[in-house]
Amino acid sequence: SPLDAVEQARAARLIEPRGDGRLIFTHAVFREVLTADLSEERRSELHRRAGEAIERIHGDRLDPHLPALARHLPQVARSRAARGDGEEPHRARRYSLAAARQAAERLAHSDAASHLTDALELLPSGERSEELALRLELGEELTRGGGLVAAREVLFEAARLARELGDGAALATAAIKL
Repeated sequence: SPLDAVEQARAARLIEPRGDGRLIFTHAVFREVLTADLSEERRSELHRRAGEAIERIHGDRLDPHLPALARHLPQVARSRAARGDGEEPHRARRYSLAAARQAAERLAHSDAASHLTDALELLPSGERSEELALRLELGEELTRGGGLVAAREVLFEAARLARELGDGAALATAAIKL
């Protein structure tokens, strides 16, 4: 049973409980080895179930769990999109944005940039104004996190997009941040 497997993993010290009721792998290598043979579909299903469990258990207080939701749900949205499933990635994008802004407030700029990258990848085509705003925000977080080369690429793309959209204020913002 799944509970037996969890108990065996705990006894072998592959996973350990956290004070908030979560179980985490004691080392990233254990997670990689145990998940390496999972099909993309199975991996996506596990991410979906984890995200739904977090929402169900902590639904009235999700802020502390935004990073976990932003880690699990974009995986599901990308996997379903790759299979041609038209599920709207709006919820995953919303969690990615919230986690990015939370990380930025904690000055965890590389985490913020990672979540913003997910949000940008989940943006439906045609949302050019939203793409521009996300690229400006991503460029800022990459710069603050020391990723100057990546920030420059993102901001150049933001400037190009701003020019196409005729958004002078955004073009000026991108140029200043460059």
